[in-house]
Amino acid sequence: MDWITSLSKAIHYIENNLTNEISIDDVAKKAFSSNSNFQRIFHLVTGLTIGDYIRNRRLSLAGQELLHGKSKIIDVAMRYQYDTQESFSKAFIRFHGISPSSVRKQGGRLKLFQPLTINVTIQGGFDMSRKLIDNIPIHQLQYPDQGQNYVFNGCMKFLMECLGENEQYDYWFFSAVSGDCYVQVYGTDKKKWQVCFSHAKFDYELIKRVFDAIGYNFSYIDAEEWKKDKEKCKTKIIEYIDKGIPVLGKGFYHTPSSGGEPWPTEEVSVIIGYENEGECFYRLPEEATNLMSFTLDDGLPYVFVFIEGKKETFPAIAESYKKALMDAPRLIRTLPNQSNNVFFGNDAFEQWANMLESNFYHMSKKDYEALNSIASWRYYCVYICIIATNIFSKGHTTDRAIQMNPELASIAPLLDKEYRALDDLENQLKEVGGDFNISYEVLQDAAKCKEIACIMRQFSKVYLRICDIIENYKGK
Repeated sequence: MDWITSLSKAIHYIENNLTNEISIDDVAKKAFSSNSNFQRIFHLVTGLTIGDYIRNRRLSLAGQELLHGKSKIIDVAMRYQYDTQESFSKAFIRFHGISPSSVRKQGGRLKLFQPLTINVTIQGGFDMSRKLIDNIPIHQLQYPDQGQNYVFNGCMKFLMECLGENEQYDYWFFSAVSGDCYVQVYGTDKKKWQVCFSHAKFDYELIKRVFDAIGYNFSYIDAEEWKKDKEKCKTKIIEYIDKGIPVLGKGFYHTPSSGGEPWPTEEVSVIIGYENEGECFYRLPEEATNLMSFTLDDGLPYVFVFIEGKKETFPAIAESYKKALMDAPRLIRTLPNQSNNVFFGNDAFEQWANMLESNFYHMSKKDYEALNSIASWRYYCVYICIIATNIFSKGHTTDRAIQMNPELASIAPLLDKEYRALDDLENQLKEVGGDFNISYEVLQDAAKCKEIACIMRQFSKVYLRICDIIENYKGK
């Protein structure tokens, strides 16, 4: 069969040139075929595009070199035709589920993608035990350009889509019922950051509040239970995927869409597949549609949530929005700190102001320049992002609650006034250099930091006035 010979020659050419630049035109010539016709035949026979095959082989070989060799990561990246270490790391994590630096430091279980051999049957490639949930809407979980920055809400929206639920269970619905859109967060642990309220407070109480709003029961496995019996937890995840139900989890590394090393954020995501009976799993990334593989043997403190059974109750969506708004003062004003270094609501602004007036952000120029952009974001800018995101969300959450519940119309102008005050404070931060673009010089300037701290305390006062408006309405 001529096509077997042609494909074999093409694969042989690819294998001999994995460390060189490979063009599809050159591969097609080895198969004595046109570019378009060869790509069609290759995909039809192997189930892969030529680009996928080349990438999988390169990343498989690169993994073995990092595991057993002594070459620098950048050298391995260049050898396998990646322009930068960042782009290599991004591709490596998506393929192996672990970063190159982690492999170099501590080893790990890596995926092997063997060369294809074309006979009458096809051998090599991925193990055919790979299982993904069928007929689900694969898409990214968050859309920062639309103000949708909190992954948990995107995960819940995705779960509802998979269950064929009401389209009104969208990102903004979950931003409201989770409390994300109302609660500021601030952390003082420089080694760990807090992305938003649902990330910092991902506990049974939050999950119950959200699932009560959609009428489903759930089971919850916390980090301690996960550590006690990992195999039992893995088995349950596999059972749910086999039933076609994604699993919500927290504990994953965040991989920046721009590439680079993963961020240690204990990210929230949804698991939708597995391979080799749980040797690795597949989840949706935050800002992309390519599935990410990972193992559950990486020592991370995972938490899992499983939707149990059929819908039990049918809460009115309008009532859920109203209940979330009425509950906001409790979260803003009285929610206890999760620990000594994470603060919520008005306490978050007060603690942030205290840190600005102390020496918390003071460091030498050398130490500051040694920080990468991720570290500087974690220390300060992520909390600015929460301020901006929560102010922006008003039109999709608070305003919806009022529009769906006409009896709330009397508090609309009062809340509008306070949100305009929040807008003004956000602009003041920008004017004094305390926004996303804060500089080393500003952070080391005691007078500037005191000015920013004053604005933070004003944020606290505005949110407390918002609480008063809501509580006065409830008291009538």
